[in-house]
Amino acid sequence: MIHNLGILKTEQIIQHILESVKAGTLKLNSKMPSITQMAGNFKVANETVVKAYNKLKEQGIITSVRGKGFYIAKTNLSVKRNIFVLFDAFTSYKETLYNSMLNEFGGRASLDIYFHHFNIRLFESLIKEAIGKYTDYIILPFYNKNNKVNSVLRVIPEGQLYMIDCYVEDFPCRGVFQDFKNDVYDALSSVPFPGGKYKKFNLVNHGDKNYVVSGIAEGFSKYCKEQGIDFRIINDSTNCPGIEKANAYLILEDDYLVDMVLQARNRNLKLGSDIGMISYNETALKKIAEGGISVISTDFAKMGRDIASLIIQDKKDCVRNPVVFIDRGSY
Repeated sequence: MIHNLGILKTEQIIQHILESVKAGTLKLNSKMPSITQMAGNFKVANETVVKAYNKLKEQGIITSVRGKGFYIAKTNLSVKRNIFVLFDAFTSYKETLYNSMLNEFGGRASLDIYFHHFNIRLFESLIKEAIGKYTDYIILPFYNKNNKVNSVLRVIPEGQLYMIDCYVEDFPCRGVFQDFKNDVYDALSSVPFPGGKYKKFNLVNHGDKNYVVSGIAEGFSKYCKEQGIDFRIINDSTNCPGIEKANAYLILEDDYLVDMVLQARNRNLKLGSDIGMISYNETALKKIAEGGISVISTDFAKMGRDIASLIIQDKKDCVRNPVVFIDRGSY
């Protein structure tokens, strides 16, 4: 019997059946209790049992015969769920995210990971090919000016779709997200702007105008205006901007970060005094490069744990992932 009362009733029913299979109480081809019987045993509505049974059917553990009821179809429970994971690109923080998900699922799921590289045709092809083959779909979406992403996502059954990192409007808020506007605003507000050292604050972007960058730019602008800080937003998709003494920079792209650190080194400008530098998203190298680069970063390990937990417990929550400012003296 299930003793963890903190989990949803649907998950309790599923776990009860799985434990009965493992214990041998329910054997291959055994008939299941009816929906009404199970609802009475757990003191829940019939709809809750239907939901649990449907989940088990998706996993191939039970099957139904019209007019006769439900039967155990599989007793090898080494893998409960088969999950399709679609990320944008492979980066060090996406590796952290994926490994955290994998560890949280443990032996309870099999994960297949793919990358769309912001290509809408590849995005559509991968998802359409995957439909019907997985119990759950974890999707990291991206901005597409024609809203093609939205139409592609609609082919995934709503109850099986979980979005991660970026929220897409017009869909149920179900998954773990960064709130880019408020994240950058909250992180910058957590430390005072070194106005005695820097006359201007610059946001350096690669030129893309997607909802991630737009959100960061909104939060950055809001913070600077409220604090009375002179600021500018530099959008350049081809060239890294020239560095200026007595300026602070929030840099979104790691390639630009490297260029600007080299510029500072070549001009003998000291980070944290002559210029200020903040990078977006933590990586291991930023802990040691130039004595350490200050960062604004979400917790990708927690994001992975939380999205796995939502799926395991069959929750429909919309979770905002925490963000932190890590001060290493470069700002």
